[in-house]
Amino acid sequence: MVFRPSAYGGLPFSARTGLAALSAFFLFAAAPGIWQFSPLVWIGLVPLFAALDGCGRKRAFVLGLFFGLVLYLLLVYWVVVALHRFGGLPYPAAVLVLVLLAAYMALYPALFALFTAVAPPSLLPVLAPAAWVGLDWLRSILLTGFPWMDLGYDLYRQPQMIQVSSLLGHHAVTFAIVTVNAAVYRFLRRRKAAGASRGEAAAMAVAAAVMLAFITGNVLAGNTVEKKIAAAPRKRIAIVQGNIPQDEKWNPDFQEKTLEKYLRLSLGTAGESPEIIVWPETALPFYPLESPMWRTVEEKLLAPAGVTLVTGAPHRENGASGPRYYNSAFVAGPTGIRGRYDKQHLVPFGEYVPLRRLLFFLSPVVDAIGDFTAGAGGDPLPCKGLRIGVLICFETIFPELAAERTRKGGDMLVDLTNDAWYGMTSAPWQDLAMAVFRAVECRRSMARAANTGFSAFIDPAGRMYRVSPLFAPYAAVHDLPVMKTKSFMAFGPGGRFGPACFLAAVAMVLAAARKNRNDA
Repeated sequence: MVFRPSAYGGLPFSARTGLAALSAFFLFAAAPGIWQFSPLVWIGLVPLFAALDGCGRKRAFVLGLFFGLVLYLLLVYWVVVALHRFGGLPYPAAVLVLVLLAAYMALYPALFALFTAVAPPSLLPVLAPAAWVGLDWLRSILLTGFPWMDLGYDLYRQPQMIQVSSLLGHHAVTFAIVTVNAAVYRFLRRRKAAGASRGEAAAMAVAAAVMLAFITGNVLAGNTVEKKIAAAPRKRIAIVQGNIPQDEKWNPDFQEKTLEKYLRLSLGTAGESPEIIVWPETALPFYPLESPMWRTVEEKLLAPAGVTLVTGAPHRENGASGPRYYNSAFVAGPTGIRGRYDKQHLVPFGEYVPLRRLLFFLSPVVDAIGDFTAGAGGDPLPCKGLRIGVLICFETIFPELAAERTRKGGDMLVDLTNDAWYGMTSAPWQDLAMAVFRAVECRRSMARAANTGFSAFIDPAGRMYRVSPLFAPYAAVHDLPVMKTKSFMAFGPGGRFGPACFLAAVAMVLAAARKNRNDA
């Protein structure tokens, strides 16, 4: 595909919107999901760059907004399933929420397009990756953050290509992807041009250096972690996936059936002698500190088997203004409950409604699962000689939470989730992809238990083992390496790569804008 400079400059706006939409479809097809073809991510932005080339600033912003709207409507379409089928929201209202969410997320590609319109085209291989990653970082912190499916996550099945995440986080992988896209476009664009300017030659040289660093970093980091994994002690762990239908999960009539299923699946792993058994988010449909059903867990599983259980369950406490409810994780052994973690980063419109008085029509969504209070503190929990850092569902998409658990002494990460809300959509694949990167970034093994899938074991190099099927009961045992390596991302300044990119992109845009004014 070659974009001719002479012909391209006269493209009508409708053709440009078609190119922007093509980019959105490419990136959707590359993303984790039922139809994933990840190689497309390396060229997915090329049509967008073609659409933006030669645009004015206003049109560039509109094209970026259109591209982002199409992309995120495709990527997070599962919101409608979660809100309508399981959240009780009327279908039109669920679609409205999807459109509003996609429109908000589209603002970041719109800013990205504006950045590229301000700077000279020759700067694209340098500016584009910094701007894209910087805006990804900004999206992760504004309005409590929603960093869902950054481009780097598309490579979760290629562990040899994501080892640099232990140095600079998943943003480093995104940076490399955007660099390749920009360099490919500029190469194709100039094939019919008179020649490359000195500035463009310099930008392409920087892009080549970035890719050399990316490849070298992956090889060196990969070789290092392989040696450490081989020398690390191991802990035998079981994961259990109950596959409890969402409409049964909180029905009191099904409490005993749910508990019996988890006990049966767990006891079925006894022949492999696990030391720790992990159950998913809210696997127990009752309050462990209050319900007599907890004694059944102690008598049938913990005491006879001598194992330690990590399970999700609700928890409540009385406060001055009434009871407070928490989405929690409990660690318990034969001698009783050893620790509790209360979920810190709640899901907006899923576990609480921001601005509830204004958005009262969304209350049925929260009422279906409970209105939770955010927990305080994320200290690792003692667990059979380990200290485990717990992440509950939505928390897995935030790198800083996993890094915090690791810095505080976590030897292993445990991810408890319930993806039943998504149904048979792409969301469970997307959620799993982000979990893989948390393990690589922190150089910690992860045991992931999901109510309906995907449950899996993930080693510190990002390799997945014993991945469960979707919507099926499942139990598996695996020996995970226990590492205490201090990754540069979790313990060093590597976690600041995102904001550094944002500042660099802003600086380049401001410098370009100043030059444009001086030349005018």
